[in-house]
Amino acid sequence: EDVAGINARKRERYAQSPEIQKYYRDNARQWQADNPGKRKAQRIKKYNLTLDEFNAMLDAQNGGCAICRYSDRSDPKFFPVVDHCHTTGVVRGLLCANCNHAIGKMKDNPALLRDAAQYLENSNAER
Repeated sequence: EDVAGINARKRERYAQSPEIQKYYRDNARQWQADNPGKRKAQRIKKYNLTLDEFNAMLDAQNGGCAICRYSDRSDPKFFPVVDHCHTTGVVRGLLCANCNHAIGKMKDNPALLRDAAQYLENSNAER
């Protein structure tokens, strides 16, 4: 049997078995807890960053988001995302998830972001 067939059967068993799903979820959580550096290294590898380079960027941003400055290193789930230009692939900085989503929703367009800021300033002034 080919690999595709074997993988299809595994996916089917996984989809039909809450016990198998729990087993894999528990194992993944445990691996992540035991290997926080490896997990982060895997997530940044696609940007050609090493963990040392990532940490240096975070330190240069005083440990927080490049936009809102949010930082809570005591929170193990706080993991800034690598912001990059989708056209060139150039890494711009590290952002919290909220700021990353916000600039993504604005299509990484500075003019739209300025317009949004102006809109907020105008509408808040009228209240």
